[in-house]
Amino acid sequence: MFDFIGTYWPLLFLALLILIAIVLRKKTHFFIGRQEL
Repeated sequence: MFDFIGTYWPLLFLALLILIAIVLRKKTHFFIGRQEL
């Protein structure tokens, strides 16, 4: 288990950042999206 984390933690960290970015984009979509339109 620790070997898996030690080997693939950069990919898990990157996936976590992408997930956070998607969530933040969805939350701010109502404000930013209407201004762009």
